[in-house]
Amino acid sequence: PSNHDFDTLQISIPGFLAYYDACSEGLKAVSPSLRLGGPGDGCTDTKKYCWPFLAHCANGTNFFSGETGVRLDYISFHHKGKNTSSYIIDTTSETISFIRQQYPQLAHVDIYNDEADPEGGWNKLLDWRSDVRYAAIVVKIIVEHQFKFLSTAEQANFTRFSLLSNDNGFMNWDPLSHFNERTLTTRFRMNLTTPRSVQMVKKPVLSVMSLLAMMGENQVTAVFYSNDDPDTLGAIATTHTPNASDPNDSWELTVMIYFSDDTSSAIGGQDIQLNIVNANPPNGSAGRVVVKTYQMNNDITNPYKVWSDAGRPKYPSRELFARMRDQQEPVPSEPELLPPAVMGPDEVTDENVQANTYLSLTIALPGVTLVHLCQSAPAAPPQVTGLWLHNVTSSEVLVSWHGVDVRCLATYQVLYSTNGTFQLASKAAQISTSFIHALNSADLQECSPETGGVTVTYQIVAVDYVERKGPPSHPVSITLT
Repeated sequence: PSNHDFDTLQISIPGFLAYYDACSEGLKAVSPSLRLGGPGDGCTDTKKYCWPFLAHCANGTNFFSGETGVRLDYISFHHKGKNTSSYIIDTTSETISFIRQQYPQLAHVDIYNDEADPEGGWNKLLDWRSDVRYAAIVVKIIVEHQFKFLSTAEQANFTRFSLLSNDNGFMNWDPLSHFNERTLTTRFRMNLTTPRSVQMVKKPVLSVMSLLAMMGENQVTAVFYSNDDPDTLGAIATTHTPNASDPNDSWELTVMIYFSDDTSSAIGGQDIQLNIVNANPPNGSAGRVVVKTYQMNNDITNPYKVWSDAGRPKYPSRELFARMRDQQEPVPSEPELLPPAVMGPDEVTDENVQANTYLSLTIALPGVTLVHLCQSAPAAPPQVTGLWLHNVTSSEVLVSWHGVDVRCLATYQVLYSTNGTFQLASKAAQISTSFIHALNSADLQECSPETGGVTVTYQIVAVDYVERKGPPSHPVSITLT
């Protein structure tokens, strides 16, 4: 209620607290498993609802039950970055420390920062929101929070930090802006097409989520030896321990590296030598270990630059959309099989660090690199399910499907046919579960007299790092007229 830009309600503090009590009692009546928390505020000196709310939950009287203390399943606040990641860390630390001091009875309550955006004001037109700078600082914020609040050394000093997220599910105000608001995609309203259509292009900040989804559940030590600014280059490493009863599950080691000078326009590059220490697959597990890297930077994953170089047209051509989408996804390397004894000694020292270098790579500023070591699973990928089609225009189809639970997934092959013979819709690696297919002129000539249009049939095939293919999904067809 302190954000008067959303409404004109004038809610008093007692009224707000009574409203929370009513929500609490109502949810309890429905199901005790439903969680409720708050205040979802900035929790700074200027936010008048946060501190009375926490005092009410700690020591106040429930308006309806008369009990002292009100249930609080999590404490949520919004600390944004003012264009830097460190500002979020600092203000969050101060808020958590203040809560611990003032309300020790809330020390066990989960902490959420569910709007940890690099900058407030979702509709501010900021160039860095258009390109990989946005993706890189999001990764940086996640990694810094993981080390600050969840590492073994620091965890005892803070309450339970359980959730970190962003408030970025907006649509840009087309045609006033493209790419540079706090959005995950950019939207083009193609009002000159018949019929009119909406075209979406993924921004790097959405594509980097595909890489974050490849992280495992167990964090392992990642140490940097660097003479450069430690605030710009960082990494997090995880492993995944497979379920021995699942033939599609497999061991993996994932290293996410970011190079981010926050939202500045600084550019550059950094050579990195990656050493893997004492991180082998479980004893007795079969399958070769494969390494694959994924890169994102402003030279190779930058749809905004493609559009900008073309003159920033309000209505991009079909060809320009294709070129923008060619730069949507992280760029993978070819998978490489590792020698059986590549992991190196039990520890890295100054004397043997060079002798045990596992991988050399270069990361751009701004940039994100993911290094994925994955042991091939006992079985080939399973069948893809949930194939769904939507005609965007008379010649374009949105293809989406349910992802398969395979750690060493190289790509989803999108196959299509207009005449009974299937072919690839795209040769590029596809690790997300949606794809916009623009049919070519030859495809569109396969017009059916019965339907008066072109019937296109699709199938999806999952392919793993050692090129094993799962069975094709059940075919689904759509007629374009």
